[in-house]
Amino acid sequence: MEQHTTQNWLDFMAVCVDSFLDEHQITVRGDTQFELGFTFSFPVLQTSINRGTLISWTKGFNAAGMVGKDPVAYLQDAFNRRHIPVRVAALVNDTVGTLLAHAYNNPDTCMGVILGTGCNGAYIEKIENIAKWKGDAAAKEMIINMEFGAFDKEREILPLTMFDNKMDRKSVNPNKQILEKMIAGMYLGEITRNVLLNLIDRRLLFEGNISADLNQMWTFETAYMSTIEADGSPTLHATRKILESTLNFSSTTMNDRQIVKLIVELVGKRAARLSAAAIAGVLEHTGAWKQKAAIGIDGSLFEYYPSFNTDIMDGLEEVFGPTVRQNVSIGLAQDGSGVGAALCALLAAKHSAV
Repeated sequence: MEQHTTQNWLDFMAVCVDSFLDEHQITVRGDTQFELGFTFSFPVLQTSINRGTLISWTKGFNAAGMVGKDPVAYLQDAFNRRHIPVRVAALVNDTVGTLLAHAYNNPDTCMGVILGTGCNGAYIEKIENIAKWKGDAAAKEMIINMEFGAFDKEREILPLTMFDNKMDRKSVNPNKQILEKMIAGMYLGEITRNVLLNLIDRRLLFEGNISADLNQMWTFETAYMSTIEADGSPTLHATRKILESTLNFSSTTMNDRQIVKLIVELVGKRAARLSAAAIAGVLEHTGAWKQKAAIGIDGSLFEYYPSFNTDIMDGLEEVFGPTVRQNVSIGLAQDGSGVGAALCALLAAKHSAV
């Protein structure tokens, strides 16, 4: 993973915003500024609507010198140095944005979830239940960014396998984000590759032969899993194409392809069921599953991976029983993080103007 300096990264964002304003010929009059919602999909200790400090990087990202600093201050400085008329009005985690965007159309929304490159969730909590909150609050509720991808860092609860452990050791952040590494699209392909290698070593797959491509880390992409999972052809033609044309196996048998498809299905279903477990924990804690409740989910894994939403609902039914399908709905909040950040910036701007 290539490291970038905070300066370069945020300067690039400022240039992109400036280019957008120019391209659409958007101008302001006088000292007026545009209000911007900043979606920041990493753990932050948030101190106000547009202030916070980065706790750590996740999902393999990094920018030198940023941990412990306020990303809003750096981005605002990048705008100011270029005289771009933009004020960062809101700092929003992508899960919070997803919750807000889904709630805009569905007032029963109680949770926002990201299931894509990474995984995380946010939910609405009563202020009285937040032990670390020491100040006065006019509102009775607060949105909590859970960072549930970091669950079980002690490795005492999750059903980790040797394939998970191998992937974790080789990752850029070993022993961190354990649940995320069992669910998120960034990691599922590598877990599957580790399983396939084990079967090859035991001569249970491809007659013990391996391709140079599959022998390299991160080469079995989660996108391949989506294609294989959806492959319903009699000869598993799409699976064969990935194995022989993309991963360069000289040939595969029908039995090989069936085994690969089964492994893909198992890894994908486990990810969906673990996602359901995380969601169920919130529904149980809040009691929301007993009434009408909606959950907005954004991310490529949920949007594109076959049967992921069905497997999540099956998991919730396993926890709560069949009535959960009548009370709880899950739905795609497409680009929820971006739309939610815009809504938050709008509300913040109106509040500051009062």
